[in-house]
Amino acid sequence: MAKWFGAVIVVAAFGLVGCGAAEQCSAALSGSSCAKGTVEACCTSTQCRYKTSDGKSFACEATDCAKANSSGKSAAMQAAEWCTM
Repeated sequence: MAKWFGAVIVVAAFGLVGCGAAEQCSAALSGSSCAKGTVEACCTSTQCRYKTSDGKSFACEATDCAKANSSGKSAAMQAAEWCTM
């Protein structure tokens, strides 16, 4: 039983290593400002993104959603463009 109990502690401790802050979301664009659906701004303590009602996701540069990413556009701009497409 001692071996089994030790394995449970190791697995539990290892499982906690990969846990980060939970993603928190709030409405960013909807209604008259977004003809296509809704957009939520979702963040953890280290990463943000915009999530659309049809399942698309626009990642921010860490928590800076106004900074242009590898596509040359910011996540905020991509989300706003999605609303008008």
